Amino acid sequence: MPKVIAITSEKGGVGKSTLAVHLSGALAERGLAVTLIDEDGRVGSSLRWARRREEGLGFPVVDAEEVKPKKLADLDAVVIDT
Repeated sequence: MPKVIAITSEKGGVGKSTLAVHLSGALAERGLAVTLIDEDGRVGSSLRWARRREEGLGFPVVDAEEVKPKKLADLDAVVIDT
Protein backbone atom coordinates (compact mmCIF):
# COMPACT_ATOMS: atom_id res chain seq x y z
CA MET A 1 0.00 0.00 0.00
CA PRO A 2 1.55 3.34 -1.02
CA LYS A 3 2.01 6.37 1.18
CA VAL A 4 -0.35 9.13 -0.02
CA ILE A 5 0.68 12.77 0.15
CA ALA A 6 -1.87 15.43 -0.82
CA ILE A 7 -0.76 18.99 -1.55
CA THR A 8 -3.74 21.21 -0.81
CA SER A 9 -4.78 24.84 -0.45
CA GLU A 10 -7.98 26.63 -1.25
CA LYS A 11 -6.06 29.54 -2.73
CA GLY A 12 -4.65 29.34 -6.22
CA GLY A 13 -1.15 30.40 -7.17
CA VAL A 14 0.55 29.31 -3.96
CA GLY A 15 2.84 26.69 -5.52
CA LYS A 16 0.87 23.47 -5.00
CA SER A 17 1.75 22.05 -8.41
CA THR A 18 5.37 23.16 -8.20
CA LEU A 19 5.72 21.50 -4.80
CA ALA A 20 3.94 18.33 -5.99
CA VAL A 21 6.20 17.99 -9.05
CA HIS A 22 9.40 18.59 -7.09
CA LEU A 23 8.38 16.32 -4.22
CA SER A 24 7.53 13.54 -6.69
CA GLY A 25 10.88 14.05 -8.41
CA ALA A 26 12.77 13.88 -5.12
CA LEU A 27 11.02 10.63 -4.19
CA ALA A 28 11.72 9.16 -7.65
CA GLU A 29 15.42 10.15 -7.40
CA ARG A 30 15.61 8.16 -4.18
CA GLY A 31 14.50 5.07 -6.05
CA LEU A 32 10.88 5.05 -4.92
CA ALA A 33 8.08 4.14 -7.30
CA VAL A 34 5.91 7.26 -7.34
CA THR A 35 2.99 8.60 -9.36
CA LEU A 36 1.71 12.16 -9.34
CA ILE A 37 -2.06 12.56 -9.69
CA ASP A 38 -3.29 15.89 -11.04
CA GLU A 39 -6.70 16.45 -9.49
CA ASP A 40 -7.15 20.00 -10.77
CA GLY A 41 -9.21 19.38 -13.90
CA ARG A 42 -9.68 23.09 -14.48
CA VAL A 43 -6.00 24.06 -14.69
CA GLY A 44 -4.02 20.80 -14.84
CA SER A 45 -0.66 22.36 -13.95
CA SER A 46 1.10 19.09 -13.11
CA LEU A 47 0.03 17.58 -16.42
CA ARG A 48 1.35 20.67 -18.22
CA TRP A 49 4.69 20.34 -16.40
CA ALA A 50 4.94 16.75 -17.62
CA ARG A 51 4.19 17.74 -21.23
CA ARG A 52 6.97 20.34 -21.23
CA ARG A 53 9.66 17.70 -21.47
CA GLU A 54 9.73 15.17 -24.27
CA GLU A 55 11.19 12.50 -21.97
CA GLY A 56 8.73 13.29 -19.18
CA LEU A 57 9.63 13.98 -15.58
CA GLY A 58 10.99 10.59 -14.57
CA PHE A 59 7.73 9.51 -12.98
CA PRO A 60 4.15 9.16 -14.26
CA VAL A 61 1.76 12.10 -14.04
CA VAL A 62 -1.89 11.13 -14.52
CA ASP A 63 -5.22 12.89 -14.62
CA ALA A 64 -7.37 11.98 -11.62
CA GLU A 65 -10.09 10.71 -13.96
CA GLU A 66 -7.65 8.17 -15.46
CA VAL A 67 -6.46 6.65 -12.17
CA LYS A 68 -6.64 2.88 -11.96
CA PRO A 69 -6.55 1.93 -8.25
CA LYS A 70 -5.03 -1.49 -8.93
CA LYS A 71 -2.04 0.16 -10.63
CA LEU A 72 -1.40 2.31 -7.57
CA ALA A 73 -1.18 -0.66 -5.19
CA ASP A 74 2.43 -1.49 -6.11
CA LEU A 75 3.74 2.06 -5.67
CA ASP A 76 5.79 3.37 -2.77
CA ALA A 77 4.15 6.82 -2.88
CA VAL A 78 1.31 8.71 -4.52
CA VAL A 79 1.40 12.50 -4.58
CA ILE A 80 -1.89 14.27 -5.25
CA ASP A 81 -1.87 17.80 -6.64
CA THR A 82 -5.23 19.34 -5.77
